[in-house]
Amino acid sequence: MAVTFYSSEDAGAPQIQTTRSGSNNWQCNIIEIFDAILITGYGSKPGMGWTKLMTSEIEDSDRTVYQNQSTADENMNLIVQSHIVRQNGFMLQIADVVNSPEDYEHYSDVISTMPARAGYPVTWYAVGDERTMILILSDTYSQNVRHDYWDMYYPGVIYAGDMDDPNGNYPKPWCILGPGSYTGKIDDVEAAGSVYAPGVMGFSASHTAITKTRRPVTQVPGEEWAAADCFWFMLSCESTSYFSNKSEYQIRTPEVFTNNTRIKAPWFFVLQQNYIFQLRGVYNIYPWITSGYSSTAESRNWLVKLDAFGEQFFAFSKDLNRADDYYSPMEVYIQLTGEW
Repeated sequence: MAVTFYSSEDAGAPQIQTTRSGSNNWQCNIIEIFDAILITGYGSKPGMGWTKLMTSEIEDSDRTVYQNQSTADENMNLIVQSHIVRQNGFMLQIADVVNSPEDYEHYSDVISTMPARAGYPVTWYAVGDERTMILILSDTYSQNVRHDYWDMYYPGVIYAGDMDDPNGNYPKPWCILGPGSYTGKIDDVEAAGSVYAPGVMGFSASHTAITKTRRPVTQVPGEEWAAADCFWFMLSCESTSYFSNKSEYQIRTPEVFTNNTRIKAPWFFVLQQNYIFQLRGVYNIYPWITSGYSSTAESRNWLVKLDAFGEQFFAFSKDLNRADDYYSPMEVYIQLTGEW
């Protein structure tokens, strides 16, 4: 399906802002951002075609439920709320049954994130359609300030919605992936310490096995729902320990990347080692382009539009400690144009 690309840098796009709520807690305008992306659009860009199902009636709460237009028999419910404790923070969760924004059943873990360093403006990007949304968060520090630990300052990425089911017979083929995963419901993690973009959708090699036993889905095939972990991992053609940072082997500029791309490999989501789904719009492209073409502040290659196979992509760093922080291969490419 044709996708639409959105950016806080667009004319008329809403910006992430933080205020104090009536109860003197932090509250960001994440619902305004999601309304624009999923429902109303802005400027010349339409919304993705989701439905705004309901909004909380509790005072000072902005908790809102959105629903995608899934190819499955049912639609996925996405619950969103700004974080009442953490500045700029917000929380998301998916659920199969929603009676009200506060009363829902058969849910995933909560994604809780704080998408910026304190004092630095947030830049957001989003791409998707009526089935799936990918939200990308960064800030001026990560993009413009020179630091020696690039592996600690990735863009934060959230994937919510349908996956493609190769067998075409799983009734709820959706998931939610992102930084800062917590068990329970949104009310259980409101005071939890939010995480600042510690990786990309669980792709980071620094994630341990326990991270991959969280619950990014609402239902495991063949099982009665329970608020229990399930085993999952990502699968694509990745780099190895034999990766070299020799300049003659590497691609460090978008121009060279465009002229040398050869293979586009999908990223797959593997559940319980028996079920496999393809993430929509997420690929690995060969040969890789590096995280940066030099160790200066202006050298980052992530969040740069890259042309390949007649479409545009954003690439993200996946630090495998194979070479160094500047010249590690980027292995996650989000397709920004065309059809997913």
